[in-house]
Amino acid sequence: MHVLSHALHYGTGVFERARCYDTTRGPAIFRWEEHLDRLYDSARFYEMEIPFSREELTEATLELIDRQNLASRYIRPVAFYGYDMLGGEPGRGSGAGHNRSLAMGCVPRRGRPRERGRRVPRR
Repeated sequence: MHVLSHALHYGTGVFERARCYDTTRGPAIFRWEEHLDRLYDSARFYEMEIPFSREELTEATLELIDRQNLASRYIRPVAFYGYDMLGGEPGRGSGAGHNRSLAMGCVPRRGRPRERGRRVPRR
């Protein structure tokens, strides 16, 4: 991300956080379609068109998961307005030319105490 990215200066970005679990049938993303719905709906708030289709984003996500060696992970897609001009409202008026970017990463998911095999005390 460029230091003069619109998202860095004005907070014009959207993200999701999806859980992915290893199962006996391979990785399973928890409610992926609902996460994509929220990502695309949030982007519309900024009049941001995500530059990839839902199918392309799903395919890229599956490829990313395949490349990772993590037993359980969070998937973090982030869509944002990048750098081409600073100022203005992205998607409207003087900022209509802002480029759109999308990045995605996987990070290890730390289990809750119960998932690590410990009993969770009740209150």
